[in-house]
Amino acid sequence: LEMALPVFFISILVIIKKALETNPSFSPTTVEATFPSEPVLPFTFHDYVTAIQAERVCLLEVDDTGDNPFWFISGMSPFDWQVPFVKCDSRFCEEGDEGESVTDKYCEYQILALAYDGDLGETRAKDFMAYVYAKYPGLESTNNFDYDFIQIFGSEAEMEDYV
Repeated sequence: LEMALPVFFISILVIIKKALETNPSFSPTTVEATFPSEPVLPFTFHDYVTAIQAERVCLLEVDDTGDNPFWFISGMSPFDWQVPFVKCDSRFCEEGDEGESVTDKYCEYQILALAYDGDLGETRAKDFMAYVYAKYPGLESTNNFDYDFIQIFGSEAEMEDYV
């Protein structure tokens, strides 16, 4: 019986394959290659910093039919938001929020965590932090969060404990 079952199941698969060989739905087709008409430009760190500093407000939109109003937060695509440092939840928007700043209420901001190993690593991490704050001075003065955007950890384990 142990030898017959594999042969039996393989024969069923062969029968199914033979039955579908003449079916046009399962015949091979050639799909032409297509290329995007516009180049895809990934976000840069400058774009991320701009998104962090932007003021957010709740806006009420209506779909194409005019029947289904929905809330969204300004400057953020509800379906394609690619900035990892800013997350906002438009489901919390209410009637009184329209046009008012909701940056503090419905948005959360992630940190840029740097972990190092050894004395040289600490120096390099601090140099990198100084470089980022010098290149993007708005990160230190933004009112969107009350903690340092860049945080340095003495090891990866220390960083994992923070998370």
